Amino acid sequence: MIRNSRRVFALTVAGAVAFAPVMSGCAAGHTPQTAMPTQLTEGINVTVPQGAKRSEIDIRNMFVLGPAAGATAAPGSAVPLYATLINQVQGRPDRLVSVTSPDVTRVQIAGGAVALPAADQQGGQAVRLVTQPGQAPQVILQGIRTPLIGGEDIELTLRFERAGSITVPVPVVPAQDEYASYSPVPTTPASPSPTGTRRPGVTTSPTVGDTAVPGTPGTPVPTPTVPSASPH
Repeated sequence: MIRNSRRVFALTVAGAVAFAPVMSGCAAGHTPQTAMPTQLTEGINVTVPQGAKRSEIDIRNMFVLGPAAGATAAPGSAVPLYATLINQVQGRPDRLVSVTSPDVTRVQIAGGAVALPAADQQGGQAVRLVTQPGQAPQVILQGIRTPLIGGEDIELTLRFERAGSITVPVPVVPAQDEYASYSPVPTTPASPSPTGTRRPGVTTSPTVGDTAVPGTPGTPVPTPTVPSASPH
């Protein structure tokens, strides 16, 4: 469910690895400069399956791009999901086949699935749901059920064809600072109402009894009356 525990969860999950060397350094009486994180990642890092000795899928820096700071996404809005997926299994490709959530109406995946190539001896290939800022998102959460602001969480279940599924609260990052350059969900301009509109070059259907100047575009022209046949 959507809730406001992103900071606690981010510090616990996403920042755990980053802070572990710092805590070790303090225990030794000093903090190595190389151990200091330059920026706490806003997304979360998880593996599939959870708790396994060897992960099959690594999910890195996963977050939902929310509205700008101070703004609210209204119910029914759509927001994109960002993440980097890495298949760590050699010789076996995988696919992200679905994303579901009780907090949204539906989730759209471009092309129906995200292909994850098999790993080789050097490791897995990183597949980004959005390859770079400015490009259209591949996974879109459509029809959010409640107002959404940055700093909250959305519970998502990601299902992979081979590796199984994982359910995790994903932080909502406001579109500000470096995230302001990331692509929101494209919006389609509303189509104009057909009432009172006329396509160029198309004239109205002729109506008997109308008076108009023949040959004038867009004006009705009287239809000639055909005499009925005389009875035998």
